[in-house]
Amino acid sequence: MRPDERYGITATAGGRPRLPFPDLTAREGEVLELVARGSGNAAIAAELHLSLKTVQNHVSALVAKTGSVSRAELVARARDAGVGSGPDSARGPRAGGGPGPH
Repeated sequence: MRPDERYGITATAGGRPRLPFPDLTAREGEVLELVARGSGNAAIAAELHLSLKTVQNHVSALVAKTGSVSRAELVARARDAGVGSGPDSARGPRAGGGPGPH
């Protein structure tokens, strides 16, 4: 899967990609994809080989950057933008985590 498909990037009329959340770093995009699929912080940490604290920091930054007030709202906004709804999301949450505190 191409990164533009994975993170919900769509082309504009000029052919340039349009990101649903253009201010996110590549790593934040990866974390957002997993959060939107329902993965908990521990599962995200394991999948991306990060510490739990680093994932918690990324989730907090995502909440702020997307204008969300909670993890639940972050998930809703991400899914509304098409993040977390790709073919990989059909597998459901990863082992080790349902939604957890950020």
